[in-house]
Amino acid sequence: MAWRIEKSVIRAEFDFRVAGKIRGQLWLNGMASPVAVDLAGMPHEDLQGQVLIMQHRETTKPIQAGFAKKQQGTAGDMTASRKVKVPDVPVEQVYPLVVSGKDFSWHWGNAVYLEWFSEVNGRVVIESVDMDLRLNDPTSIIAVDASSDDFDDDAPQSRREAEADAYSEFMNTLTERVASRLENGGDFEDYEKIFQEERKKLRAQYGIAAPIDADRDDDDSRNENDDAYWQESWVDEEESAESEMESEMEDEAWKLSEEEEEGWLESDENEDENNHPLVNACLNQSEMMYRAIQENGWLPETEQEDHPLEMLHHAVMFAGVKLSGALMDAVEQWPPDADEAAHILVNLKAARRQFRDALLALQSCKEEGLAEVEWLEEVEIEVNMMLAEVNVFIQDARDAIATTESSD
Repeated sequence: MAWRIEKSVIRAEFDFRVAGKIRGQLWLNGMASPVAVDLAGMPHEDLQGQVLIMQHRETTKPIQAGFAKKQQGTAGDMTASRKVKVPDVPVEQVYPLVVSGKDFSWHWGNAVYLEWFSEVNGRVVIESVDMDLRLNDPTSIIAVDASSDDFDDDAPQSRREAEADAYSEFMNTLTERVASRLENGGDFEDYEKIFQEERKKLRAQYGIAAPIDADRDDDDSRNENDDAYWQESWVDEEESAESEMESEMEDEAWKLSEEEEEGWLESDENEDENNHPLVNACLNQSEMMYRAIQENGWLPETEQEDHPLEMLHHAVMFAGVKLSGALMDAVEQWPPDADEAAHILVNLKAARRQFRDALLALQSCKEEGLAEVEWLEEVEIEVNMMLAEVNVFIQDARDAIATTESSD
């Protein structure tokens, strides 16, 4: 007997771009993480060379126990254009009408039909007219197999990216040290002195030389393969970041009380026509989550900070902040040039980590029954869609760096 799983599919992605190879992911009601699909074979012509994105329009049902977390095997019939008869009456009325011999109207509709033969589960079928379908969606990316313990998609893939990561780590450490001194009796009026002292200590720890003479001729030979080049560029960027860091310390950005957070959400600052659409989508999602959590009373007043719902909401909000920094100029120019791409990657990867933290918190919410299941499923879909788009941006930025470095 076949596994007919269409009523459990919340969302699905299938990549048919490689001849003879089909990869994908299934988000199923009742399973904590996406199911990986790895099949040999070819789809029908309508799907060849395409990426298919499916999202269920109706409420889904939990998948039957025993469905494998990794679907490996051989593809059967796979098409997104199978013609089927679609009743014009609610589905629950169809069987009684058929049994009673009464006629009912119907029309021809398009159905997605995806069949494969799993090594674990045998024949598996998704057949549905209740899916929203998109082909070659630019926000989609089929992730590589991350099951290996050695897999790290945050690991730098170029010299520029490695340098940007190191610089970010340096500045984060410096920020923490300055903040610690200010929180432990330091006077904010002494900020500049504290900053310079901690920077000097940290430079010594990292083995960074004193700032290079500002009068140095920009035409002097500076080779990107020379450590001195990277050391100088790092110091230059460190100097430019100082005023930004001071402003962040002064504002204590994103450490908001409940009243301040609600005021921020009520403001118009969380949506700006100059923002990239993904930034607005993320900030709007954060606002909707906050409203739902507050209005439904899901968050106990005594368990605010480490509560999974609070962690879920804050992870999405912080992701929006990081995306705002990463995609500041993306509306007018994308992909970025190689030098900008390296530092954009730092924020994009930070946003990705926040989205992944959000999904972990969301899973805890599901397991503990902390909010309505349907609401959590909707949030999970949105977070996964934003995560997929961030993955595309990360790859674009890495490609921009690779193109430049290969031509050097």
